[in-house]
Amino acid sequence: MIIMVALSKGGDVMPLKYLRKKKNVKRIMWALLIIIVPAFILWGAGSAVRDRKSGVPSVVGKIDGRKIKLQELGESAKIVYHNLFFRYGNNPDELKKFLESGVINKLGWDRLVILEEAKRKSIKVSDEEVIRFIQTFPFFTRGKAFDTKLYEHILQYNLRVEPRQYEEETRDNLKIEKLKKSVLGDLSVSEDEIRELYKKENEKTVVTYVITGSDTFLDRVTVSESELLPFYKENLENYRIPVQYALGYIKIGEEDYDTLGIVADGLFRGLKLEKISEKNSLKLEETPLFDLKGLIPGIGFSHEISSIVPKLKVESAHKELVYMEEQKFYYAITVKEKKDSHIEAFEAVKENVKEDLLNEKAKELARLKMAEDLTKIKELIATEGVSFEEAAKGLGLKTETTAEITRFGYIPGIGASEGFADAAFGLKEGDVSALLPISGGFAILKVAKLIPIDNDEFLKYMDEYKGKVLQRKEAELLDTWFKKISEKTELKVDLFGLSK
Repeated sequence: MIIMVALSKGGDVMPLKYLRKKKNVKRIMWALLIIIVPAFILWGAGSAVRDRKSGVPSVVGKIDGRKIKLQELGESAKIVYHNLFFRYGNNPDELKKFLESGVINKLGWDRLVILEEAKRKSIKVSDEEVIRFIQTFPFFTRGKAFDTKLYEHILQYNLRVEPRQYEEETRDNLKIEKLKKSVLGDLSVSEDEIRELYKKENEKTVVTYVITGSDTFLDRVTVSESELLPFYKENLENYRIPVQYALGYIKIGEEDYDTLGIVADGLFRGLKLEKISEKNSLKLEETPLFDLKGLIPGIGFSHEISSIVPKLKVESAHKELVYMEEQKFYYAITVKEKKDSHIEAFEAVKENVKEDLLNEKAKELARLKMAEDLTKIKELIATEGVSFEEAAKGLGLKTETTAEITRFGYIPGIGASEGFADAAFGLKEGDVSALLPISGGFAILKVAKLIPIDNDEFLKYMDEYKGKVLQRKEAELLDTWFKKISEKTELKVDLFGLSK
């Protein structure tokens, strides 16, 4: 069937094949769309060959009894890439995260699950609906009119897809949108729900509080040798060392184009970093063993390198140079050694165990002392009519008072504390809290003042918060629905592992 497109100029009708006649566009027609489409999007076409070599099963799972082959999953992931491109095309770094993390494989699988449900529900999308979407899609318009050359250029050079294939992708995307709308139905939001969210994010309070740090009791506690081993055994996970890596790397200045070209070519050809180093007299530096939670020795902090390293095998090099913008250097990296996560031997961490046990005992003393103070404060307020501040002062406790804070505000000496905030906003004005665990000790607070939301301001932002509440309700409903339809699926591979 020939799909007819009504172009905006004069409303004339012509076939989509007319839009396909202009080929070999040599200019980039929109700067925001300059992006090198990674080889990943060709995965689906070649996966039937690669799965036999990689050990990945040719059938990756079943959806409602239908076998899903690796190639079909690859094609679906490629279409997800097309959709992500239109969202992140002007932000290649963000797009790259999806490709490297394996999330795109999960989204590709989810897409197949949803389309199978759309088929079961007999959801249809007409040619006219496809035409209307393509014709009005902002990426394909210029000056509010559909632009044929722009449409062809994006499909040919950015997505590398034939128009007919893209039209069918669009048809499936519209099916998914229709299914989504049928699941959501007439979802409504009450004013109470809107007000509750606005209140949670905007109401304020002023609290007076006292804190006692556990460290103030360290000089009152001791530990014996016989206590250490039992404590160690009860808290083994506290002494687990995460996976550690030793890297080899070549560091290259951003303007050293000759070296950059040589190293990039070697990596592309799959050469080991040692070979590239020896052949070109380049210094190959090595790190000691380290874990990925902090700085990389000799390199510094790099989220990108830290995300790449776990995917590499020992002695294998990452096939691309990694750029550190703040340093103005490129890095070629290889994993020299990997040490699996393990729990350190008792003798190796004996001093740490002793310190941890001392802190644990000090914390318990602080809890007991603060619980005793809380009882006395409440008794003094009830029997002698003194204020919270006076009662605390009489017990030698120093009080602090916050400025007006929201639930997510910073409290001096405490920081951002969910438990503290819940207590502060869950009490009435003048109430005294229970004993509150905080980082490094315990706190007691009194609500000095509650500042309710301004109703005029609420009405001003009501529509915005209505959208927030609706979005959350939709997400919850769709999540529940998707879990239900996923009960009919069977997955045989690690979708995130496929990217490795």
